[in-house]
Amino acid sequence: MRDIIGTDSNAGKVNMFGTMFEAILKFFAKKPALPGDIRTSSRQLLNMLAFLAPDVRIGWFVSAPRFLPEPLKSEITNEAGRDNILAELAERSLVTVNDGKLRVERSIMDAVKDSLKREHVYAEYARHVLQFGKALMFLDFMTGESRTMFEELFPHKAAIVREIMPHMQNRDIALFCSSLGKGARDVLGDYDCALAWYEKARAVNERILGAEHPDVAAACSNIALVYSLKDDYDRALAWYEKARVVRETALGTEHPNTADTYNDIASVYFKKRDCNRALEWYGKACAIREKILGTEHRETAEIYSNIALVCFEKGEYAASAAYSKKSCAIREKILGTEHPEIATAYDNIAFACDRNGDYDDALAWFGKSRVLREKLSGMEHPDIAVIYRNIAAVYEHKGDYFSALEWDEKSRIVREKAFGKERSIQLSHTNN
Repeated sequence: MRDIIGTDSNAGKVNMFGTMFEAILKFFAKKPALPGDIRTSSRQLLNMLAFLAPDVRIGWFVSAPRFLPEPLKSEITNEAGRDNILAELAERSLVTVNDGKLRVERSIMDAVKDSLKREHVYAEYARHVLQFGKALMFLDFMTGESRTMFEELFPHKAAIVREIMPHMQNRDIALFCSSLGKGARDVLGDYDCALAWYEKARAVNERILGAEHPDVAAACSNIALVYSLKDDYDRALAWYEKARVVRETALGTEHPNTADTYNDIASVYFKKRDCNRALEWYGKACAIREKILGTEHRETAEIYSNIALVCFEKGEYAASAAYSKKSCAIREKILGTEHPEIATAYDNIAFACDRNGDYDDALAWFGKSRVLREKLSGMEHPDIAVIYRNIAAVYEHKGDYFSALEWDEKSRIVREKAFGKERSIQLSHTNN
């Protein structure tokens, strides 16, 4: 509405919206039989719907009533009140109700928002909508339910930001933009869309908090991560560099978040196959984590694993095995000795020992992995076929071809049970 209000060429539209909403108000006012709370709640719901995209689930309001205005908050959570509200809105074609979804025509939405501005309550409802939207946010998208719900909520949250952002900028708006960026990245896989939303979050945070605030660094890191996922490593490094400068200035050079940035920079250099620079930055991150978090913290174990991976890539297999063992020891203390991550840690040590020519050590570590995987997954899981094949490869490297064939045959039997004979042959050729 900002591009309409105050322009002579659009005066007709303003008058049209004003006339339309006057008719809406008359509808609410002229029905004496309608209880006051229902009448007010109906208008409040219509006001909030005006900020959203079409096809809003009524269940969202029911599941997150905390930030709704009264009396809507009370009425929407009881079935009778909810039915009365929807019936009144649907009766005059203000809202279409279909399969639990509410749709408002664009002309009515524009008229409602124009009225909110004229009545000086636009900011009040903008805050209600922002808080309502925050209540439906996810911190991550690890479950199928959260991913599906994000896809359905995405157009509504985007509509909220696009409508409110020209009139109001605060940390809630920045949080919305960041959440939309994360969802676009992790759920939709649309990296360009993610970049656009992360850039909005950065711009808002920089405007309201200043260019040297940690939230600005976080936004820069998010942008960098997306560029890294796009394989645009130079731009990723440029944005991580911005994050590094801010975090070092705002938090110091020995803060865990600064270590995170060093770790991120190292990961990009590793993707570029610049192993020396990767080790340099992993070393900086490692020193901070060891000092601040200690040598038995999970994030320190992560750094050890990263360093082990770079050493493996460089052909420094003894160093790779040593760092993998340090990481493994921490994970065993934190997770216990029967966690799936521990089996992977055993495998990493075994691969490094195998490449270093320490075949007996490699067999010992693959053996530990085999026993754990058999216990966790059973004897016929596809992962068991892989570990059997890894053991066979070590025996082959030792020159013990009889044992190699024996373990290869075990692998074949498990593969055939898991995938069938034809698919098993294809997998065998791929692995070889």
